[in-house]
Amino acid sequence: MKKLYSIISVILLTCSVSFAQTVQLTIEDAVQKSITTSKLLRVSESKVTQANAKIEETNSTSLPSVSLSGGYTRLSNVPVFTFDNASTITGLLSLLNALPGSSLQGQFSQQYINTAGDLVRAQGATSLFPAILDQTQFRLSAQQVLFAGGKIDAGKDIAKYSFNAAKLDVENDKLTIVYATRQTYWQLYKALEVKKSLQESAKQLKARIADAEILQKGGMITNNEVLKLKVSLSNLNVQILEVETQIRSAMVALNNLTGMPLPTVIELASQPTNSNTVSGDATQLISNAQKQRPDVLANEQRINMAKAGVDVSSANWYPTVAVTGNVLYANPNQRYIPSKQQFDATWDVGVNFQWNVWNWMATSHQTAQSQAQLIQAEEGTKAMKDNIAVEVMQNYMSLNPSMERIKVADESIAQAQENYSVTSNKYKAGTATSTDVIEAETLLLQTKINKISAIVDYELALAKLKKSLGE
Repeated sequence: MKKLYSIISVILLTCSVSFAQTVQLTIEDAVQKSITTSKLLRVSESKVTQANAKIEETNSTSLPSVSLSGGYTRLSNVPVFTFDNASTITGLLSLLNALPGSSLQGQFSQQYINTAGDLVRAQGATSLFPAILDQTQFRLSAQQVLFAGGKIDAGKDIAKYSFNAAKLDVENDKLTIVYATRQTYWQLYKALEVKKSLQESAKQLKARIADAEILQKGGMITNNEVLKLKVSLSNLNVQILEVETQIRSAMVALNNLTGMPLPTVIELASQPTNSNTVSGDATQLISNAQKQRPDVLANEQRINMAKAGVDVSSANWYPTVAVTGNVLYANPNQRYIPSKQQFDATWDVGVNFQWNVWNWMATSHQTAQSQAQLIQAEEGTKAMKDNIAVEVMQNYMSLNPSMERIKVADESIAQAQENYSVTSNKYKAGTATSTDVIEAETLLLQTKINKISAIVDYELALAKLKKSLGE
């Protein structure tokens, strides 16, 4: 059953590979596809959108704010405050008549007072504050801040610098993606070229085995000589399988970076140029990198953000002054006395201020925190520039040795080719063994692989240098 399952798995895998799409890809196409389809960049770009929205939000804080509120309330019933008209008028006249020092003292007779009371007695009682149980109101309010100690302007600066930093972060992420794509592309190229060299050696070795078997039948060489050649071929086949695994792994990684289906078969259309497109000495390159790299420029924007943060904290030392206005449309409107069960509109305008006179030095502590964050941003940027100098110098110094290794590899191939030719001739003449031939072939194969590695290592070193330069 297990054997059947294995056979089915192999068949399905073979079918999936057979129907996989084949795409020719240059290094420039791979880089562009990676930038276009990168999820990391989509996240970074969304942060730019978020930062831009924050700018619009902070800009609105300097504009008038308008709010509308409303509500309905049902009150519980309570006894209404009333007063008897007759008792009130007689009492008031009696008070005025008896009030010492008043011009009306003694002016009203008791009969006059009683008559006045009788005149209003028929009117009964009067309610001064009627009970209106349904309360409805709408309030339109507006406020314009006149002075906030510079907090609003500093907040705008923070939003602007954050937006600039977010855009630069996108550019820095692009550099990371470009380097990862170049690195994977050339690693795939290296594996494919190594496979070609191994297959070429295996082909030659198969032909040699066929010749050896003919010589064996003629009694010219021993069976052991033939077996040595076959073992060498088996070792080559194992190496080919290992390289094929590396090819599949690199191809999947490149498909993932470029946003193509993982089973896609990639045919590389670019060849290493081994040309140094970086101009300038190390000192100039370091200076340029420290000035133009996106991560450095982003950190400089964050330094500006930290400076504006200090201004925001310091603004808490000052009062906030604002002009306000309200329009009230209510039923009943409390400003109307006596209250009436009807909608009435009233308005008010004023200026107010708020000043936190004492908060146990919280403002001082907040300012100290902001200043510490500023120091961290400044020192962090200095440390970054120091690291850039080391990174650029190391990558620059490794570029020339990589080119020299290519030249050495060419010389080694020429020597190994000559050695292989001489050994093959000796073998044909019977003065060299199959072991000697195998060693000569192995040496030649290794020098070819060394050249492939040197070529790819140079491209990788150049890509690494460009990334450290911000290119």
